[in-house]
Amino acid sequence: MDAGAGSGAMGRFAELQGESLGSQQAYTDALRLTGLPVDIEVIESDRLPFLIPMRYSLDQHLIEVNVRYPDTRAIRVQQMVEELFHAIDHLGHSFTLSAASPLFDIKQGAVMTELENHYKAEGYFKEFFNYPLHVENNFKDDRIKAEVFARLGVLYFAHPEVLKRELLKAYEVYHELFGLSKNSPVSDQYIRSKIWAVPRGIDQVCQRQATMEEVRTSHWRSIGAESASELGRLRQAIAQVLKSPVGGKKADL
Repeated sequence: MDAGAGSGAMGRFAELQGESLGSQQAYTDALRLTGLPVDIEVIESDRLPFLIPMRYSLDQHLIEVNVRYPDTRAIRVQQMVEELFHAIDHLGHSFTLSAASPLFDIKQGAVMTELENHYKAEGYFKEFFNYPLHVENNFKDDRIKAEVFARLGVLYFAHPEVLKRELLKAYEVYHELFGLSKNSPVSDQYIRSKIWAVPRGIDQVCQRQATMEEVRTSHWRSIGAESASELGRLRQAIAQVLKSPVGGKKADL
């Protein structure tokens, strides 16, 4: 799934100055700023269409970075975070958590309805959601859900307070998962209250290790038992908060 157009680097991402230092630096910066437990291969490619800066490959479980699309370090990191959210959402074989969530239902989901109203009213984040909401994109419903899930994640880590002001329901979902907040009212530094290397009160049944079959066939393959456990716990929590089945739903992307 592609990194879409936006309004430039925002918030915490915009604080990273200078030109891009390459795809691996973008990946390292993204993990540092978000704490997302995603161990994934990142490769550079000269075969992506020029207007696609970055893409998460559903089939190969890797992130492709377009070397023909030069950009700043800040924008590259922001794009990388979006692709990491796609990687978290995708459970393998085109099953996604977002497709199964009633909160992201196109017609009546609470998060999607809030965003659609914001978009139609030309709210603060309208430009950022031209991709995927603009009608000319002509995306299928499940693709829209996946893109919105990833883009809201970007906004949460970029501008948690602004997201809270503009899209309260969406903020509450992501804040329940990640707990990003300032150290103090006068501080510019942020901390995460949810550390995925440590269990955070989810039922023990939700803390299982990936089975060998999962390692072979799902998104968790080749990333190691410890990271799989962290990513597994995060996905369990996402399923719980999004009211989605743990196994997600086969998505028409």
